[in-house]
Amino acid sequence: MAEIVQPSSDASGDASGRRRRVSSESLWMFAAIILIASMTLALTRYRLDVRDVCSGNEAVEGVFVQQMVEHGNYVFPLENGRVPMYKPPLFHWTATAIDFVSNTKKVTAFNLRLPSVLYAVAGVILTMLFAYHILGLEAAILAGLTLAGAYQYITLGRFGRVDMTLTFYEALALFSFFWWIGPKPTEKPSFAQEPVSEPMQYVLAIALGLAVLAKGPVGALLPLATMGIFVLVEGRLREAFRRISALAIIVAILLGSSWYITCWVGQEYGFLSRQIGTENVGRFFGSLGTMSPLYYVVPLLFNSGPLSLLVLIALVLALRSRPTRAEELERPAAVAPREAVRLFAIFWIVTVVFFSIAAYKRRSYLLPLWPPSAVMLAWMVGVTSSRLGGRA
Repeated sequence: MAEIVQPSSDASGDASGRRRRVSSESLWMFAAIILIASMTLALTRYRLDVRDVCSGNEAVEGVFVQQMVEHGNYVFPLENGRVPMYKPPLFHWTATAIDFVSNTKKVTAFNLRLPSVLYAVAGVILTMLFAYHILGLEAAILAGLTLAGAYQYITLGRFGRVDMTLTFYEALALFSFFWWIGPKPTEKPSFAQEPVSEPMQYVLAIALGLAVLAKGPVGALLPLATMGIFVLVEGRLREAFRRISALAIIVAILLGSSWYITCWVGQEYGFLSRQIGTENVGRFFGSLGTMSPLYYVVPLLFNSGPLSLLVLIALVLALRSRPTRAEELERPAAVAPREAVRLFAIFWIVTVVFFSIAAYKRRSYLLPLWPPSAVMLAWMVGVTSSRLGGRA
């Protein structure tokens, strides 16, 4: 009979110690998420209803939420019975769903802003989870604190507009894309034998579709452009095409176009004209006004100082940080953070360039930069502190 070899006590002790460390770190991560999410909730929820709805941008969304909640016009709400809604309805549907669950029958300043509060908190949790997976516990804590300390993120988390909804789903699209594609393989994979039903690509598809329903085609355009540039730069275009499932593409297209198709089938052409003609194409080419191409210089530098200044340094470091081929072969998992932050740096540049070219500009268009920027900043602090031989 073959001799049964028992594992050594040292090996079993090492495995047990690793399990304890993983379990302990998971508990710390759970506690950190609870603490920082609660902090973000406190910052965004505090005295949320003290200021009435008085700005035109917020009031416009409030009118359409009111049409849904108080009058049951869930798909084609009109302002004063004539003017179609300005944005796709995901933010408004979220507000309506919250009011339905809480049995609220009247729209107030508080429940109009509540969806932004919840999306802001969800964005912090999502960013921390991604940072933990790629960079570890300390980086996850720092990324969460970055969002909680970013003035623009917290301010727009208290505002009844679609921007925080878009920010959450664009962040989900970027994070799920990297979770799906992963770090560059060290060897050429056998595409013929690879399954194409990887679950995370469907999360990516759903996130892109919901981003379109949050603010129109631009919600998917900027993440997709980022992903396309990333796989080209990294030499992974063929791999991405081989791995993506046709079903995931269909899900993204159907979900993103669902409300527009409903408008077309229902012959509500005024909504399509408002959404695509005026709000998307018109804004880009200047039908609502024209601003200087340098409009975003000051917001990028100072919208959440000093963090916004530090993000620019992290951006440069992320673009310059490329592992050697030897590093890729020896420690493939260790280079994943560099690939992730390069993806986010590309998204930062694509977003800024796109909206700088666009004729009409608003500072809130920069809000989706914050979740990926928080991860870049956490990565930069970790790299810098390790080079200095200490811990930050």
